[in-house]
Amino acid sequence: MGNTIKALHRGIKAGIDAMQHPAPHHFQAAGKTIVCSHCGSDSFTSFGVVGLSLAGFGIQCSKCTRIEYFASQPSQID
Repeated sequence: MGNTIKALHRGIKAGIDAMQHPAPHHFQAAGKTIVCSHCGSDSFTSFGVVGLSLAGFGIQCSKCTRIEYFASQPSQID
């Protein structure tokens, strides 16, 4: 493989890995920092499922994986 093809392959793989394992963030809703109601962590990743936004917006706790739902999209504060 040429160097350009190898670099392109690495870039695509890094992009796919980033989509599958997004970095955790802190979120806020109604002026309050969101804290997991199960473990108390304040670090979440966006929970994206096609069609889920019709029922609300979800974020997943990066520690215990509990999903918290909101009627309107929470603000990312990082």
